[in-house]
Amino acid sequence: MELRQTADTFQAAATFLELCQVWNPPDPETAAKIKFAKYHALRIVKAIKAGEDPNASNPVRQE
Repeated sequence: MELRQTADTFQAAATFLELCQVWNPPDPETAAKIKFAKYHALRIVKAIKAGEDPNASNPVRQE
C-alpha cells in the first residue's frame, strides 16, 4: 500500500506546484518538477494496476 501512497504524494506535489502558477508563471525548473511528479505518479499507479513492481524499471547497480 505504501507504493500507492508514494503515487499520491507525487500527485499532490504536482497539484500544489500547479496551483502556485496562479500568481506567477512557472520557471523551467518548476515546470520540470511538475512533469516529473506527474510522470512518476502515473507510472506507479499503472504498475500497481498491472500487478507489476514499479521499481523493476530502475537500473540495477553493478558492483
